[in-house]
Amino acid sequence: MWQENVQLVKHWFQLFDRGEMEAALQHVDPAIETIEGAELPGAASYLGHAGLAMAYDHWAGQWDDFRMELKELIDAGGDVVAVTRHHGTGRASGVAVEAHVAYVLTVEDGRLVRLRIFNTKAQALEAVGLGGQAMSQENVDVVQRSFEAFNARDVDDLVNMSDPDAEWLPFRAQLEGIVYRRHEGIRQFVRDMDEDWHAFRIDPLELHDRGERVAVIGRVRALGRASTVDIDSLAGFVFELRGGRIWRVTSHSDPDAALEAVGLRE
Repeated sequence: MWQENVQLVKHWFQLFDRGEMEAALQHVDPAIETIEGAELPGAASYLGHAGLAMAYDHWAGQWDDFRMELKELIDAGGDVVAVTRHHGTGRASGVAVEAHVAYVLTVEDGRLVRLRIFNTKAQALEAVGLGGQAMSQENVDVVQRSFEAFNARDVDDLVNMSDPDAEWLPFRAQLEGIVYRRHEGIRQFVRDMDEDWHAFRIDPLELHDRGERVAVIGRVRALGRASTVDIDSLAGFVFELRGGRIWRVTSHSDPDAALEAVGLRE
């Protein structure tokens, strides 16, 4: 099973983003503490559901058309680090603004009991004792970009992100033992996918930073050319990186297998 705390936090952000506040508050302890990091302008602490609403208004009130996009979740035991990207227009300046904000959410007995807000992912990781992982943010960014390149069929960009000795083990490798090696292998992989499928794409839903490895839960959507089989399912992927470049990619039809491969499965 996936990490329960991570799933709870993911669901909470989804409800929050859809504006389903009453449903979101069902997952929040009535005495929740909301603590803004000292580096944030006008930092303060709040208590309870009303305090959580005040903290939100304090931040979102500075923007027009405010949106929060969840980019990454990191399991830290009783805590979950959530990395987000905020979009909007500055209310005072009228300028389009984008900011990255990190949260540490503490879960007890299936409810959020503490929310800490930080200016950077590195600060949030340091707060939960995972400061050493901050350096691997570049790896997560590379993995994110690799999905964007694949979906756009920008093969040159995909190759530039990959180690010269890269190995790609797609789903077919589990059945037929096919491994795509080196840069030419990556190009062949994309050609093979386009030959077998219409509009095959993978949209990453969760990226789990594990240093030189990144586990991804993604949504796979495709239509077979010959069989007209329609695919819309979840899958797992494990990226291994060397020197900031993708060295090996292993696909898993079962998302749990990817999490288990990087030590995140219970």
